[in-house]
Amino acid sequence: MSAGTNAAALQVWDADLLVGRDPVTAVRTAVPDLAAWLAAGAGVPIGGGVLGSLRAMTFDAASGNAEVVEAARTLGLVPSLTLETRDWLGARAALAAAPDGTVVRLAPQRQDCLPTHPGFAAIVRACAERDLLVFAEGDVRVWGPAYAGRGLRVVFLDAHFYHLGDLVALAADEPGFHVSTRLLNGPDSLEIVVDELGSDRLVFGSRAGFHEGRSAVERLLTSTLDDEARRAAASGNLARLVRRA
Repeated sequence: MSAGTNAAALQVWDADLLVGRDPVTAVRTAVPDLAAWLAAGAGVPIGGGVLGSLRAMTFDAASGNAEVVEAARTLGLVPSLTLETRDWLGARAALAAAPDGTVVRLAPQRQDCLPTHPGFAAIVRACAERDLLVFAEGDVRVWGPAYAGRGLRVVFLDAHFYHLGDLVALAADEPGFHVSTRLLNGPDSLEIVVDELGSDRLVFGSRAGFHEGRSAVERLLTSTLDDEARRAAASGNLARLVRRA
């Protein structure tokens, strides 16, 4: 499989789906919008993925998480449990009630939480102790080190191609660290991750509805990754992570 691959040749799972309204831009993505993306995202049917709640991240974790469970059931997706990173006691209770295999989404940068806050460190430690798969928002240079040294499995959703050097330095000794393709849209970004870290580190993410999802698809399709690496990035790596979760 070479650059310019036909979209129909890939099965795609999307690691970065959100339902709700962005309070900054006022953009809203509802269940029907996501259903349309899953059916034909940029010409590629999306076969599965992980869904998060903007309401849970920005307004109320409990009601947002309840909303996302129902939406994920409707859409055939895996729901993520968003924790309020400023509230260790509430997060601790939510984790205690969560079954094994829960996928956790952390958005401390949105929630005005710092990586040095004791409560955030406690949340990360609790996720590591239960071997929960973590979907991490925020600048990988700022937040990435807070997840290191614990054997955590993390998908960094906001890793930018400008920060590839920092990403490689961070993830080189962390086999559980993975990265979404969404912002790796610079020249050879996907190829550099595969060359430096391995083909098992990339997961496809679009944040369709809040981001130009088509560009994430086209970047993967036009990459020079070989057939095995492209399939792994498109769906295989995320499916492996979620199934283990």
